[in-house]
Amino acid sequence: LLDEVIDQGYPQVVSVDLLKQYIHQGSAKQVQSSNQADSNRETRELTTAITGTIPWRQEGKYMYQTNEVYLDVVEEVHAIVNQQGKELSCYCNGKIMMKSSLSGMPICRFGLNDKVSMQKRREARGSKKKVSDKSGIELQDVTFHKAVRLTRYDQDKTIMFTPPDGEFELMAYRINKVALPFSVQHEIDERGRNRIEYNITIKSKFENYHQANNVKVIIPVPSHTSSVNMKTTSFVMPLNIEHILTFL
Repeated sequence: LLDEVIDQGYPQVVSVDLLKQYIHQGSAKQVQSSNQADSNRETRELTTAITGTIPWRQEGKYMYQTNEVYLDVVEEVHAIVNQQGKELSCYCNGKIMMKSSLSGMPICRFGLNDKVSMQKRREARGSKKKVSDKSGIELQDVTFHKAVRLTRYDQDKTIMFTPPDGEFELMAYRINKVALPFSVQHEIDERGRNRIEYNITIKSKFENYHQANNVKVIIPVPSHTSSVNMKTTSFVMPLNIEHILTFL
């Protein structure tokens, strides 16, 4: 494997899917016979990998009765809010996961309604009007799977690729300007040396036709807390050993 990966001290073939083809099981005699019989095929595959065509998908290997593609958008919002409820920083890390069950050597194309893509399409039509912040979002630090043709993306922001089989991360990105889905207001009242009252209000900031599921609120309490009395409409997990209350 090391001989296939490195040539004259430089890495040449690093695709796991391609390297699996060089791992054989059986006796040394069987392996030698197999290597001689498959030498022409392996030479073609190695040439394909070096030229950078499609080493992650073998032609003629995949066949499905039903061709299906699933896309999942996973985003994490990170925010810092001060005691007055003002946002100090807020950004979103996102990724698009894809699961493909496609026959042959398919080519997938799709685009995003991000600010840069919309501006490119307007310029292509001869329009000089700028895209407003409400019309689209601006993606930062975009990274793609190696299957994506970057030259095509640089031209017209079209994501074009021949996908690997199975599940993989198609792209990752970051958004600097995002709206928080919830607002949290709190009041802390220290009553004496042995009692503290928390008054916490959570309000959603999205439209009524949206729904938030599996919302969890974690509230740290002092380490010497012995008991907790609560009034809430939500289910509350018992106080754990780390002195953290969890509202579901």
